Amino acid sequence: MLLKEFIIKDIIDYEILHDCDILGELSYGNIDVLVDLVKMSDKCDDVTACNKIDGFFKKYGYENTFELVAYEVIGREPENKNDEHTVKDYKTFSEVLENFYNEMQAIDGNLGLSDFWKLSTRYMYKYSDGLKDRYIFNLNKQSQEQFLNAETFIGLLFGKLKEPLHFNDQGQQCKAGQEHMTLKEKILAVKNHEL
Repeated sequence: MLLKEFIIKDIIDYEILHDCDILGELSYGNIDVLVDLVKMSDKCDDVTACNKIDGFFKKYGYENTFELVAYEVIGREPENKNDEHTVKDYKTFSEVLENFYNEMQAIDGNLGLSDFWKLSTRYMYKYSDGLKDRYIFNLNKQSQEQFLNAETFIGLLFGKLKEPLHFNDQGQQCKAGQEHMTLKEKILAVKNHEL
């Protein structure tokens, strides 16, 4: 981690103010943009930013420094740099961020634009991964509920179900009267083949 962090709003404001694409400028080796990004991330002056960049050049080399800073702006390095991705034709990094927001908004309608703008580019991936995990959890939960509904319907249809289903504190199906069993009672029921 070379730099501290980039807030999404700061990146969008910079691209609008300078009418440029930050990643495009970094790929061209624009030193002025590099200095501005170090100042934006680390909240420092020109001299401190230039000294830091000189240290990066000595440690990583010229081209690698620009590449590493670009990954800092993006928020993470790709898991496999050799993978070929299908990429839409974006004019600026702001468009990438807007697309990312729209995809996140499709899953989590509670994420407002002003909240998204306050995120750092690094944190937006953690937030996105959390949304994905929550989405998959909810899909699995819905699938289990649908299966349980179908199982109940079939049981009722063929007369196998004589009473409503009961669930314990963990949400697992159990027999009537065993919803609130203690651990000792559960162990005894398992030994007696009652569960």
